[in-house]
Amino acid sequence: MMNERQKEIAEHLEHPLLVDAGPGTGKTATVVQRYMNLIEGGANPRKVLMVTFTNNAAQEMRGRIRSTMTKRIRVTDKIARGEPLDPEEDKDVVPLDEKGLLAFTQALNEVRASTFDSLCLRIVLDAPEFVSQFFGFKDVTLTRNARLSQNETLNRDHFRRFYTSFIDRYGYLYVKKDQSRNTIEDIPSLLSGSVDDIFDMINRLMSTGIIPVADGDWFSDGLSRLRGQEGMMYTKLRAANESDAIHKKLAKYLETGIIDDPQFSDEIHRLHGIKKGPHPYSEEFIDNLVDGDRDLLLHFLNHVYYEYIRKSVSDNRLTFGLAALFAFCILYTDERSRSLYSVEHLIVDEFQDTNAMQVKVCLMLLERDNICVVGDWKQGIYGFRFASIDNITEFQQRVRASSHELNSDGTARVTMGRDIDVSVIPLEENYRSHSTILDWAFAALEADGSPSEGSLDVIPLTAKKDEVFQENSGFGMYVAKDKEDEYEAIVNKVSEYVGSGNYLIKDDDTFRQPRYGDIAILFQTVKDCVCVYDRLRAAGIPAFLQSDMEIMSSLPGKLALAWLRFVNDKDDRRGISTILVHEGYSLSQIKGMFSEVNNGHDILDAIPRYLAQERAFLAAKRKRPNDLLTSIFAFHRIGDNDEHSDAAQAIIAAISSSFNSSLMTISDMIRLI
Repeated sequence: MMNERQKEIAEHLEHPLLVDAGPGTGKTATVVQRYMNLIEGGANPRKVLMVTFTNNAAQEMRGRIRSTMTKRIRVTDKIARGEPLDPEEDKDVVPLDEKGLLAFTQALNEVRASTFDSLCLRIVLDAPEFVSQFFGFKDVTLTRNARLSQNETLNRDHFRRFYTSFIDRYGYLYVKKDQSRNTIEDIPSLLSGSVDDIFDMINRLMSTGIIPVADGDWFSDGLSRLRGQEGMMYTKLRAANESDAIHKKLAKYLETGIIDDPQFSDEIHRLHGIKKGPHPYSEEFIDNLVDGDRDLLLHFLNHVYYEYIRKSVSDNRLTFGLAALFAFCILYTDERSRSLYSVEHLIVDEFQDTNAMQVKVCLMLLERDNICVVGDWKQGIYGFRFASIDNITEFQQRVRASSHELNSDGTARVTMGRDIDVSVIPLEENYRSHSTILDWAFAALEADGSPSEGSLDVIPLTAKKDEVFQENSGFGMYVAKDKEDEYEAIVNKVSEYVGSGNYLIKDDDTFRQPRYGDIAILFQTVKDCVCVYDRLRAAGIPAFLQSDMEIMSSLPGKLALAWLRFVNDKDDRRGISTILVHEGYSLSQIKGMFSEVNNGHDILDAIPRYLAQERAFLAAKRKRPNDLLTSIFAFHRIGDNDEHSDAAQAIIAAISSSFNSSLMTISDMIRLI
């Protein structure tokens, strides 16, 4: 049975709706019922679209809807034939009238649920020619054969190669000499060690809708947004100037031993606009940061960004960020595409994980202002993908601003005007966790955070879970002094769980002592995972790092890397050495083989003949990654029942998924591993 809030949401079928859905509040069941009500009320299923963040979520939503539809159709059919209903399976299932039965039967195979990424990719591949039209490219055109590269390592590597070529070709444009002041403004040199930062900056600009266009210009108000709001910049810089963090950084900078001479350190202070005292940065320095001439730097950023887009179009190469950007460009430019993908009802799940560009794409899909967004700003953890919880906390303001921007040239791309009124309905009852869990969770939310987080209202959840909290269950919180203290506390807690005898785990009807395999440690960053993993292993505690790094450092990963190196370059001694060691050859035997090479022999003549033959066999498969990796593992008898088979399969899946979305070479695979 649905609670009152859930019913209110399920029956709110017209006009914009924001659902504040905390964890365990039954949001999926509510959204499913809302979809049912839309279809039963006569909505065309082809005009109802549900968008979410992950493939699993989209599949679950689609499956739940089809299952619920099938159940109601079955119950209606039973009643029509006079068959008895199952008291358990058919309980609380509402039969359909004739109109509803027809609607559900037609809609059963037309349920539309998609991720943002797949939706944007479909839009791009359906009308790729409009990308060049938007950017004014005359010499390159995206085609329907464009491929999506999902691997971050390869995408960064692709950008680094592009950036090197860009600097070789255009770098001289961004070196300016000021003869009167005897200074040089050399942007390429200034940013020479910041290629990854430039790549991240471009991706952030994509996600926020700041787009370069032809002749060094910016789309819409991109330039003013880049320059920022001066008042806000002054406020933030002055606040940083007074913070403890800046003093610690300066102290560390001056105490590294590199700068010993006090007079020299004074000179460093002067050059950097730093002064000793409570406010290390001078007002003059802050004024220069805010008001200084950044025209050359902004032009450089525009040029790199624009040429990177051109290069990606030329290579028929997409990333998730580019796919969303190009989908926006197509919908903005082409009325046919807006009409083809338009919907009357849009439901967006996990809205806290969306970015500004995705919101604009959503708005251009709507024929009417029937959008329902569901999310929880407290679960917004995808800042690294440039998602913004402001899309929830400032939903109405953002929709109004985006509608004005997208319609500013007189073209009605968005149906919702600046006067829209959004209904907000929170889900307040939690069906997943005991009150002890909820109490601790909300206590954590009250901890000090950023100023923006501190100003947001937290809607408390009421526990509705019937099961009582087990006497062997518990919840604790430890506030660490720093990272090292945190890592040490975790290692100590793991040891206590397993070794103290104070804890029990219930398996069926019996209790047992905890084992290491019962314990999971979760972090937001891989760096933290690695640090704890290393400390656990150092303490003699068996630990498994559940990530690609653990898979690639397994025996199959090492053998795959060794053979790929050897196939790619027969003189790569790291590759053949690893293979020889695994095959059981001693260090002295391997040194003997390399001595022959040093005396002029070919490595293929110095190593055992069967390994040289295997290299030739594998080299013939170099353009078929799946076949190549499978053959490597087969050579070492890593099969279905081997202890390393899971890692081998994971490696094949990781490599092949990257290959399917790009023209991957053996060098690419080596870099990926």
